[in-house]
Amino acid sequence: MIAFMGYAMWVCLKWKLKSLASSLSPRQMIELFRSIQLVEVWFDTVDGRQICLPRITTPEPEHQAVLNQMNWTLPKQPPPRVYAQKKGQPKNVLETRA
Repeated sequence: MIAFMGYAMWVCLKWKLKSLASSLSPRQMIELFRSIQLVEVWFDTVDGRQICLPRITTPEPEHQAVLNQMNWTLPKQPPPRVYAQKKGQPKNVLETRA
C-alpha cells in the first residue's frame, strides 16, 4: 500500500512538473528540496517547563525560484509550544541566584 502511494505521488509530481517546470524531473525536484528541513529547538525554563520552537529552514534562491514557478509556498513558522514538567522528573536547568 505504501509503495503504491509513493508511486502515485511520484506520477502526480511528474505531471505537475511536466506542465509547469518541464526541465525538472521528480528526482531532481526531490534532490533540490532535500536541504529544506523542519527542526525543533528545545529550551528548558527555570520553572521546569519546556519550550519547543519548531522552525522551517529558509529556502535558498534556487529553491524559491522553483517554488514560485510551481505556485507553491512553504508553511509559515509554527508557533512555539510549551510543555509542563512531568511529575518526578528532575529539572534540567541550573539555577543561579544571588
